[in-house]
Amino acid sequence: MQLKLSFIIASATALAGFVSCTPNPESRITHEGSQSMKDLALLGPVWKVQVFPNEEPQIFTGEVDDVYDKVLALNPDFGRGNGNFTEEIETITYLSKRNTIIPPLCWDVLAHGMNCQAVYNLAEKLYNLDAPYGVNGRTCMRMFCFSNTGVALCNDREDYIEPNLRYLSSYLTIIDQYCLNTKYSLEAGQLFDTDNYNILLKTLDCSRPQTWPVGTFPDRRELTD
Repeated sequence: MQLKLSFIIASATALAGFVSCTPNPESRITHEGSQSMKDLALLGPVWKVQVFPNEEPQIFTGEVDDVYDKVLALNPDFGRGNGNFTEEIETITYLSKRNTIIPPLCWDVLAHGMNCQAVYNLAEKLYNLDAPYGVNGRTCMRMFCFSNTGVALCNDREDYIEPNLRYLSSYLTIIDQYCLNTKYSLEAGQLFDTDNYNILLKTLDCSRPQTWPVGTFPDRRELTD
């Protein structure tokens, strides 16, 4: 992932073709989730993760770090053999760019930036979870927050959606490619998908509720872009 994230993408450029575990572009977003997923999404983040390869997916609530810890507690081998993030993220990013509005909006990193290594770590967790992420219509859902900087998925549609987390991980990669300030190793931005949802990476008040109506921002400062 081009991280400072940049050095990661450089190592991935040798990827020659598409890989078998890359998400199908036609199934990157689902509009029909289970009723329990939809109901839980009214309260906060909801994830449908296949913890064990041969078992039905399990539903988890909470932000990504909590969910990842819960999954690893159930299956310490989770993520192994699930593809290589470093090698495959460039391919997934290539697919995602066909469905996103480039370039993303980039914001003042000193006011709203997240450390690029934290962005990389988050993107890798989303990639490994490789699961649907449920968000109700006209709603923003915070996926991650630390020190009042976070990532949220905003659904501008009227209907419930379940974007694939591997695609969402690549959206963070795209924001990094365009919005990383290498002087400060910080980045902040917003990337829009043509299916009418978007990823926010910016200042968020971690003490506020995990969901809010689209068009409002639960942070302590107005955007300064």
